[in-house]
Amino acid sequence: MSQIESLSQIEEKLNNLSLTAKNNIDNSNTHEALDQLRVSLLGKKGELSIILKTMGQLSATDRPILGQKANLIKINLQELITERKNQLNSEALDKKIKTEKLDVTIPSIGTPPWE
Repeated sequence: MSQIESLSQIEEKLNNLSLTAKNNIDNSNTHEALDQLRVSLLGKKGELSIILKTMGQLSATDRPILGQKANLIKINLQELITERKNQLNSEALDKKIKTEKLDVTIPSIGTPPWE
């Protein structure tokens, strides 16, 4: 990165990341896609980490402001991912319940072993 970015530019990148990440999380339909998204956003080489590497260019007064905002975004994204994971689990359970039905009123086939 050849040019120094200002606090407002980095904040704008964080806001854009937050918005696009929220949309991508909401549109994730599988656990695998959600996990890949989590890594690409919050991982060591993820988008948030890349943005935070530019913090070193900021003044000592701006860094805490950006750090606090980045931490809030990270926590929010983690919560959104957890909520979506719970939704996917609930949807899978509902689907399983609907497809697996056992009618206990149907007489059994054959005779029980105790007779």
